[in-house]
Formats: sequence, structure tokens, C-alpha cells
Amino acid sequence: IGRTVIGTVLSVMGTAFLGYALSKRELWHRKFWYKYVVITMYFNAGIIPWFINMKNLGMMNNFLAYVIPGIVSPFSLILFKTYVESLPASLEESAQLDGAGYMVSFSKIVFPLCKPIVATIAVFSAVGQWNSFTDTLFLMNDSKLYTLQFMLYQYLNEANALANTMRSAA
Repeated sequence: IGRTVIGTVLSVMGTAFLGYALSKRELWHRKFWYKYVVITMYFNAGIIPWFINMKNLGMMNNFLAYVIPGIVSPFSLILFKTYVESLPASLEESAQLDGAGYMVSFSKIVFPLCKPIVATIAVFSAVGQWNSFTDTLFLMNDSKLYTLQFMLYQYLNEANALANTMRSAA
């Protein structure tokens, strides 16, 4: 439950901040950064480089291995950025005329208007966090850090192995 709650909150906040930043035309090399994030949705290095990277970062038997890698999802980022760009620019312009900076504009104007997309991203993230068990399989040796999904995975494998043994013995 902790992984799902913390991971979802961090994912929503990380995606919201980055999506808002990438929606601003003033961002230095905005198109490059957006393409850099989106390209990770299509290409990844694979499990072995991911495992080596996580091990070198000290994420073995560490709760942070559950929440840090999923802070920004490229798909959620596209959704949030598109939603922010659909909001009227006059709202932020009026706030800037009153002296509001980007953070005040984001927290007081943009983020409250983004409740539908925030709810969507939260549901996607929560389901993804809840259903994930492969990171536990590769990174966790301490049974205190096992997730419910991983324990169910173990029980199903044990039940299948026992059923196969029973079939082969008969």
C-alpha cells in the first residue's frame, strides 16, 4: 500500500511539474527535452543495463527502488502537457501581470484546473504501481520489502510446480 500511495503521489507531482515546464515556450531547448523524454517511451536499454544501473545507484533492497524510477511516465507527461496547453493562456498572463511567477501560477491557477488529468494520471500510476512485481523479483532479497503482487506470483509458481509434480508422479 505504501508503494502505491507514495509512488502515485510522486508520479503525479513529477509529471505535473515536468509537463507544466515543457508546456512553456520560454524553456531552454524545450523541443529537445520533450523529444528526449518521449523517445524513452519507445526505446529502452533492456533489463540487464537497468539492473546494473539500479545496483550501482544502491537500489538493491531499498524501498526507493519502487518509487524513484516511476516518477515521470512519458505517456502521462504527454497527457499532462497536452492538457495544460489546452488551457487559456490568458489565465496565466493575467497572473503574470499581477506579479505571479511560474510556481505561483502553476500552484494557484494551472494545477487546480488540471483535476481531470491529474485524476487520470493518478489512476494509471496507482494501477501500475499496484500491479508491478518484476522490480521486486530483480531487486529485493529482503522479504520485508516484498509486495503483495510478488507474493501472489510466488504462490502461483509454487502451486503450479506442485501440480506438475503431482501430474508427473501419477
